Amino acid sequence: MFFEIPDDLHLLKNYYITGMIERKRGSNRPRSARTEENVSSVEELALSQKDQPQTHCSIRQISREIGIHQSSVVRIIHDDLGLKCLKKRRAQENDSSKSSSLDTARQKAAGNVPGA
Repeated sequence: MFFEIPDDLHLLKNYYITGMIERKRGSNRPRSARTEENVSSVEELALSQKDQPQTHCSIRQISREIGIHQSSVVRIIHDDLGLKCLKKRRAQENDSSKSSSLDTARQKAAGNVPGA
């Protein structure tokens, strides 16, 4: 090379050396969280039931045990294992003594409910 290209013009330097602007395949930072070992550990913990049906480790428990970030655990579960991460939520109880929300809305619209 008969002239120097400053480092801040790395795009031009890359084009001059390789003939293309794109990065070389595998030139970016290596994966550290989504390794095969971590994927198998997450799969084992996510699907473990400990002799009780419908029990498993939470994302927080898995990340603490393996030592990787919670978002990495979610990414492994979703992308590598093809599962969904759902948070268990309490269902609303259906009380037959209360009127349905549709009936209440109709009464409010008609002005028959006190405090409406």
